[in-house]
Amino acid sequence: MALTDQDLSTVHEYGIDPADEKYKTLLTDLQGNILKGHGREHSVHLFLKFKPDQVDAAKKWIQEFTRKYVTSAKQQADEAELYRKYKAKGSLFANFFLSRFGYEYLEVKPFRTPKDQPFRFGMKNDAVRNLMGDPVVEEWEPGYQDEIHALVLMADDDVVDLLQEVNRMSQKLLKIADIVNREDGFVLRNEKNQPIEHFGYVDGVSQPLFLKRDILKDKYNNCEFEKWDSRASLSLVLAKDPNGTTEDSYGSYLVYRKLEQNVRAFHEEVRQLAEKLGVDNDLAGAMTVGRFKDGTPVTRSSIPASSDTNSFGFDDDTQGTKCPFHSHVRKTNPRGDTGRVGSSVNYEQALETERGHRIARRGISYGENDITRESSSGSGLLFLCFQGNIENQFNFMQASWANQNNFVNVNTGPDPIIGQQAGTHKWPTGWGESTTTECKFKLWVHMKGGEYFFAPSLSFLKTLSPVGEELTPETLDTYSTMCFDGKNDYLVISEAASLRVQNYTVEVWLKPGDPKEAWQGVIGKPGRNFNIWLNNAGYVHHRFHTPAGWNAGAPNTPNGSIQWNQWYHLAITNDGTTAKTYINGELKAEGPTGGNLIVNHTPLYIGRSLDGDSSRYFYGNMAEARLWNYARSEAEIKEKMNQRLTGYESGLEGYWLLDERYGNIVPDCTPNANSGIYYS
Repeated sequence: MALTDQDLSTVHEYGIDPADEKYKTLLTDLQGNILKGHGREHSVHLFLKFKPDQVDAAKKWIQEFTRKYVTSAKQQADEAELYRKYKAKGSLFANFFLSRFGYEYLEVKPFRTPKDQPFRFGMKNDAVRNLMGDPVVEEWEPGYQDEIHALVLMADDDVVDLLQEVNRMSQKLLKIADIVNREDGFVLRNEKNQPIEHFGYVDGVSQPLFLKRDILKDKYNNCEFEKWDSRASLSLVLAKDPNGTTEDSYGSYLVYRKLEQNVRAFHEEVRQLAEKLGVDNDLAGAMTVGRFKDGTPVTRSSIPASSDTNSFGFDDDTQGTKCPFHSHVRKTNPRGDTGRVGSSVNYEQALETERGHRIARRGISYGENDITRESSSGSGLLFLCFQGNIENQFNFMQASWANQNNFVNVNTGPDPIIGQQAGTHKWPTGWGESTTTECKFKLWVHMKGGEYFFAPSLSFLKTLSPVGEELTPETLDTYSTMCFDGKNDYLVISEAASLRVQNYTVEVWLKPGDPKEAWQGVIGKPGRNFNIWLNNAGYVHHRFHTPAGWNAGAPNTPNGSIQWNQWYHLAITNDGTTAKTYINGELKAEGPTGGNLIVNHTPLYIGRSLDGDSSRYFYGNMAEARLWNYARSEAEIKEKMNQRLTGYESGLEGYWLLDERYGNIVPDCTPNANSGIYYS
């Protein structure tokens, strides 16, 4: 059943649980990083402009990139759970975003293009640029001045692995697109290992929360959201994808801005402000940002108190004598300030409207990674944020709050961090003092370029091209495939309802090595279900269990059907009456089954026999495995055996691309999202 508007707009008490079947389709089709940051330490951002007359090739590349790299919200949640339980390293993380110009290039009809107005205009549009107070495009960095079609984000904790994978991926990419700009980002941390930005202040503290685990953690730490409720509805960040193929296909609008920080000048400005106000540098900086460098809210303390809590409001600082109205955290999240001004009709209504302007920030630093060096240029923040409506969220926040001199009081001044217009600021002469003084605080964050993007659903990206990647013995040797050592390597997919097939087709591309043992397990379910083995005589053995017993007369393929160190496509079918084995699309064996398969509730194993005998592991390479819920015909097998699938084909219950990946997670490319764990 599809999610309703109420499901999306309701702020759930405990958020949404990724393990809840209700949200499985949504999270499987939604890109990761939207509901929760990807959490990797390093990232690479590639801005693409596809080459003319390469539309079909570009569609095919996007489809292949998505299948191999792009991380779904479901996969992200599953990997996080595996890390918490087993410290299992997650896979390389990736996103793929399209600009309005990218949709046009891919020949998507206008009525199928996401409808947000700023997104359709683009960030270079004069009306948008003037509203935001941004510099003229000619002053942007050259890489942002060109038309941008797409943005690729790849991230990992290991920077060497990340850069190597980006280089490998780029080999095919450069045939169909120009990389007009590249940004390399990293998480900057202080001596306490807290994430910070280049001015030295703890970053990413105040975020809207959507997921159960995050909400329960925040609730525990913040006394039942007593001061500030950080929970948010899904509609705050999600927008329906008009091109998705499921009922719950959603995406999100991404705002990307490169913000250069003049660290040396900012710290000098803070020092001069401290002298004018007669306070120390720490307090002067906290009045500017709204928090001390350690994250302590200045509205709660006049000194750093090692408290980066988000449980605070401005109810006890309604005059801005502790946290000035122009401070960055108050400008961008006024926490009820708009409901206290004279023009407000209803406080609760004003607060709810404020909360609707929030964004999900996903920024990362670039440039100098030594916080002791105060750079004047070349360092800053790669600012990314997700929202369901750019006009009502980021653009409103920037233009109507951060840039405005008179928000929420007259002559309070613009945001001294991200404000794009100069002005005079009104400062308290001391913490909690009602007397004020006016002085300018120059703006030391400069916008160097950016663009608006949409994060399409995976079902759109995976079905963009009708022609899949070619799979043949010749091409497979050029791909990165999963290697099994014949000793203890295998893949296990946890038991799930979608894997309890009675009639079935199992397909595997494999290249067996010289046999180390008499038998090699290929794929199957433990207990009395089905199993596929290779014998050292070079034949395929299909074993299954029905009321008539094991195998029930299904023959093996002839000896020598499989030669070592060669690629083969195996397809094994069972319709409850006849079992058949195909090699490279040709029928090699068939026999009666004796009845329908006995279905059990057990995991699916790939690369290992079912009895746990360590001598029955597969030795060689595999490229992919497919599980269907019916017996496919010979014609159907031949039609698709040499192509990558989309993952959304009718009857496809499991589809695992057995490429060697980062970490030990192999995602299921179907909406069932039954990811596998690779053991070695």
